[in-house]
Amino acid sequence: RDMFQAYVPERVLDTLLAGDIERFARGERAKVTVLFADLVGFTRLAETSEPEKLTQTVRHVFNALTEAILRHGGTVDKYMGDAVMAFWGAPLPDADQETRAVACALEMQQIMTSLPYDLELGVGINSGDATVGNMGSDFRHAYSVLGDSVNIAARLESQTRVLGCSILLGEATALRCSQTTESMGMVAVKGKQECIEVFCLPQS
Repeated sequence: RDMFQAYVPERVLDTLLAGDIERFARGERAKVTVLFADLVGFTRLAETSEPEKLTQTVRHVFNALTEAILRHGGTVDKYMGDAVMAFWGAPLPDADQETRAVACALEMQQIMTSLPYDLELGVGINSGDATVGNMGSDFRHAYSVLGDSVNIAARLESQTRVLGCSILLGEATALRCSQTTESMGMVAVKGKQECIEVFCLPQS
């Protein structure tokens, strides 16, 4: 319970604890949808803010974004400086994972416009098979997800500045979510020899 209560919705905990806990240590393959969200304009804010004020701001923003992730049934993976990573489809399967992840991204954008920090959010979402489990070392580990589908989600997030869209989706996410999407064509992303088709949401 201590390991998962900060990462998954409360309603998921009892189901997890009643099942095969050891599978988290073994690792397993699962179909997941991964979301990377990065604060745009954070460098400027960090350079002009006092340390105490900056710490409070980051905590306020990530508290709000984390609450959105949990509301939409996501699992919080990690915080990376001015970014947060989350995924759907593990530790419990989720047939609506693509729709939930995209809905979460839309709510995240609404949250950012309501906060008084003049920050924007770039979001990349991708779906596919990945390895999930307790990743790390014997000294420190956390429930996380690894795989090519995860890397693509991160690359999509970095392309939001280049393509001028705040939310970008991989093909599998776009085809399986219930939201309306638009193709932006084939785009070259770091780490992939072949271009991938990238999708956006109208007016995102």
